[in-house]
Amino acid sequence: MLRRRFVGSLTALVALPSAARAMVHRVLRRGEPFAGPSQAAVRALGAALLPSELGRARTEIASDAFWRWMNGYREGAELLHPYGSPRISYAGPSPVLTWTNDLEALDAAARSKHGARFAGISVGNRQALVRDALQGVKSDQLPNVASAPHVALGMLAHFYGSSEATDLCYRAQVGKNKCRPLAHNGRKPLPIATS
Repeated sequence: MLRRRFVGSLTALVALPSAARAMVHRVLRRGEPFAGPSQAAVRALGAALLPSELGRARTEIASDAFWRWMNGYREGAELLHPYGSPRISYAGPSPVLTWTNDLEALDAAARSKHGARFAGISVGNRQALVRDALQGVKSDQLPNVASAPHVALGMLAHFYGSSEATDLCYRAQVGKNKCRPLAHNGRKPLPIATS
């Protein structure tokens, strides 16, 4: 009976999508549940990548938004489709396991080079480690968030697709993808407050 259960488990494991198989392997290997990257690790990455004009508080808000996006990602979820389109698309494999491995690799590189965790080294040193990690990644533009080959590109794609990034770019309250009354459409956007 034990052999049948083992063979059944292997068959079920082969049928899982690759990202889920990797997650199951990781859980079995370490004996701990997979929780994704820590919020502190994502904030440390955000402090190194996101524009300094945001300041610390807004950088943490943007980093937390990306962290929530990662934790809310559901493989196979139905995606938005154009009105009247009969074609329905679904979310692909989750990038979170790969991105967690990317963050762990950055942490290991920081320990090796600087004797401290990634979050514990200077922003300049973090930026250098991220540049080194992206050396082998081929990309001439920001990808779709979910298909980013590295967590750093995923974070940048998430931020630069946001309303806040558009406002920062134009230094005005454009409010991309936010509802505005039609009466306000003809008005020039107000400038953003600078500190």
